[in-house]
Formats: sequence, C-alpha cells, structure tokens
Amino acid sequence: MKKILLISLSLLFAGEMEVDGDLNVSGNIQSPTIEGLQAQIAALQSSGGSLETRIYQFPTYTVIPYQSEDLYFNLNEITGVELEFAWVKFISLNDYTAYNNQGDYYFGFEFHFGTEKRMVYSGNDFWANDCSIISADLKANNVPYVLSSASECFMYEHSRLHLNHGGNHGGGTYNFSIAVTADFSNVRINK
Repeated sequence: MKKILLISLSLLFAGEMEVDGDLNVSGNIQSPTIEGLQAQIAALQSSGGSLETRIYQFPTYTVIPYQSEDLYFNLNEITGVELEFAWVKFISLNDYTAYNNQGDYYFGFEFHFGTEKRMVYSGNDFWANDCSIISADLKANNVPYVLSSASECFMYEHSRLHLNHGGNHGGGTYNFSIAVTADFSNVRINK
C-alpha cells in the first residue's frame, strides 16, 4: 500500500512546478540558451515575415424585431486568405438605423461580435465562447451604448467569429468594420 501511495505522489509531482522565490536546481536544465533564442528571433526577422493590419467592412445586416440571428465566419472567409493566426479588433460602427414598435427612442436592438474556439471535452466536440470583441445596444435615438468595451482578440486556424444580433427591443440595419493584424506575406489565397 505504501508503494502505491509513493508512486501516486511521485506521478502527481512529476509535472511542471511553479516556484515563488529563490530556486536552486541541480542536474540538467532543459531550456534553450540565450544564444539559441536570439538565433530563432533573427531567423524569424530575416524570413521577411512581418505583421500587417488590414481593414474589412462587413455587409449591412437587417435585424427584425423580436428575432435573434446567429452568423458564423471563418477568418479566411473574411480575408480571402488562409492565416495561421491573427488579431481581430473592432474598428467602427459605420452606419445604422434602429427602430421599435412602440415609438420609444430608448429601445433598439443589440449585437455581439466575438470569437469561439473548438473544444473537445469528455468525447464531445463543440464550439465555446472565447473572446468578446464588441457588444453594443443600438438605440433608436442614434446614440450607441456600448455594453462592454471593444477589445482585441487573438484567433488561430481552429477558431471562428460569431455575430449575434436581435433581442426583443426592436429592429434596424447596421454594418461595421474590423481590423485584422497578421503575417500576410506567406499565405495561400483562397479561390
């Protein structure tokens, strides 16, 4: 019994550890040297790859009162190229109109734009919310009220964008622009 307990404890502590304070280590340390890291950085810089930011405008969407709609996009559908990773940021709400059935200027519709990542958990394959880019409540009095601050989200090839709009306040139309920052130098163009 003691051997099983000892083996179980050794397996528990065999993973990575985090230390707060001074650390004395004996034996081999598996870590790249400073020179090795500098060589990797130099290789990346000399490869000609550099980050570039491009602006993409979404089409105008129509929101119907008392209905909600979910739209999903892969990053390559928006950019027209296959990117391994990118940073996506909300740039601007370009044009919108909002109305409601009660004639109240303080009601309109909401939209949320964010990223989702593919997850596999306990044998289930599903999409989960990852990062919120923007959430806004667009009102009939043309004063947009941002529910959460606009942020920049990291995406990789196994994530997607999720746009949800609607709610039960009203309807209208809107479009918006995003900025995509990525290495566009060595990408395959989708046809």
